[in-house]
Amino acid sequence: SSDQNNNDNMGLTSLAHRFVLMLLYQVLGGSEWYQQKNWKESSNVCNDGVWYGIGCSPYDELLQINLGDNNVRGNLTSVTQVLGRALPNLRFLDMSHNEELRDGPRALQALLDNNPPTALQKLDWSHISSSSSSTSNSDSDSVSTIPTEIGRLSRLTELRLDHGPWKGPLPTELGLLTQLRVLDLSHNALTGTLPKELGRLTQLRQLSLSDNLLDGMLPDGPYANWYLMESLDVSDNLLTGSLPQSWKNWNQLQTLVVQGNDWELPLRLPDEPYGWNLQYLY
Repeated sequence: SSDQNNNDNMGLTSLAHRFVLMLLYQVLGGSEWYQQKNWKESSNVCNDGVWYGIGCSPYDELLQINLGDNNVRGNLTSVTQVLGRALPNLRFLDMSHNEELRDGPRALQALLDNNPPTALQKLDWSHISSSSSSTSNSDSDSVSTIPTEIGRLSRLTELRLDHGPWKGPLPTELGLLTQLRVLDLSHNALTGTLPKELGRLTQLRQLSLSDNLLDGMLPDGPYANWYLMESLDVSDNLLTGSLPQSWKNWNQLQTLVVQGNDWELPLRLPDEPYGWNLQYLY
């Protein structure tokens, strides 16, 4: 019967959930996590009590893995390469602030390859190391650029890669993430100029690019449509020139941080900013 088929499918789904989560627990030092309520003790991920950091839909779809700041440790790549296939409906993934996690860049690349979790809306990969016991420094450096495949996660509304090992230029594929509201790439070693493709991110509210090695002038045209921008931080880079005149149309802007660059002095604000409601200017 159809009811029996539905029950069978739900059973298979629960088994798949449990398999991938137990893999995650075993590989990433689950016995040493700060919080691990109901992990291992419960057989049904979504129904038999709430597993710490796990969220499900009313239909037993696993939607959330939030293990940020939980002493998660080990090689993340072996887990992320199966996440997309095993958890196609995953919406929220937070592995941040786990300083003992290794191989952050390779793990993100593995997440995005083959079967990426394209339903993801929030991804927090901040404060994750690049160190790996199995790769040389030069090999690790070669994979420390933000993967171009990040553009596959077109439903993202929040992306945090701050305080990481990321180097090299910003990929133009970031411009494919047109639903983004929050983008934090601060405290890395990113280089080059800002790609004009970022101008497609017309839903952006918060953008932080501080403490990188970004250089060049900010073009006047591409970012004119960031009308919803509330907070922009480009401090402590190598930016030159002046602030673009087109920024005067951002009538939601409250925080603007631009200090620590190589601007032309005296630095002038755009002429007659319309509706700026600045509360913080540095």
